[in-house]
Amino acid sequence: MQNTYNNNEEQNIDIKSLIYICLSHWYLFLAGAIIALSISFFINRYTTNVYQVSGTVLVKESKTHLDPTSIMTGSSYGTLQNLQNEMAIIKSYSLIERVVKKMNLEVRYFEKGRVSTIEMYKTAPFTVEFDRSVPQTVGLTYEISILADGKIGLKAQSEYYKTYDFILCQTVTSQPKTFETKGEYTQGEWIDNGYNRMRIVLNEKFNKKTDPSRKMMFVINDYSTLVKQMSSFSVSVANKQSSIASINTTGTNRQKIVDFTNMLLTEYVNR
Repeated sequence: MQNTYNNNEEQNIDIKSLIYICLSHWYLFLAGAIIALSISFFINRYTTNVYQVSGTVLVKESKTHLDPTSIMTGSSYGTLQNLQNEMAIIKSYSLIERVVKKMNLEVRYFEKGRVSTIEMYKTAPFTVEFDRSVPQTVGLTYEISILADGKIGLKAQSEYYKTYDFILCQTVTSQPKTFETKGEYTQGEWIDNGYNRMRIVLNEKFNKKTDPSRKMMFVINDYSTLVKQMSSFSVSVANKQSSIASINTTGTNRQKIVDFTNMLLTEYVNR
């Protein structure tokens, strides 16, 4: 009992000493808490969010295409083989290209913030229309300024020159070349600056009080580039006991990947 009492007394002394040390160095704990909270704030504030969307599709097995060996043995090899083939079709260039065209993704809109640049999917205050009857310079980032007199200022420069025929869906010219373009244009008029023939129209989302001060950009992309950008999704077997394929899409714009996944499944079913 004496040993137990001594141990309890020593423990109480240690706890008191620890509390004394903590109180005497309170400023260190306060500084650590402030630093930790600041780091958490900046991470949450400036880290780009990445979203994931999932969808499933049932691949029906046609009786006329059943594998005879699978029927006799009762195995699911034929079903799985057919499912693998259909999964390859979902990831195919031709299907993704159809989706990109249906979604009208040829022009991508961006806004440059203090830390990062975000895509304005269906939220841009202006719309870019380009003439598909003539080859267009693609991959060129235009900085757009909405001027006080209602005119549109455009500025762009690049070290690579690539033109694309949107009717034939093929590259016309592709070569290293340093060039730049700059000018002021009237809203809605056709612009022909030697690189692109297009026009810019302010839409219903335009706010004349705030939008002129925003740093906005747009890019016209060819289909091969867009297919590559939108091919990051994965296709897997959702359930080994059934012919269900699962599609998982990730991206930084939630609405865009939702629309893409829905359109991908719709076009696959239509096919």
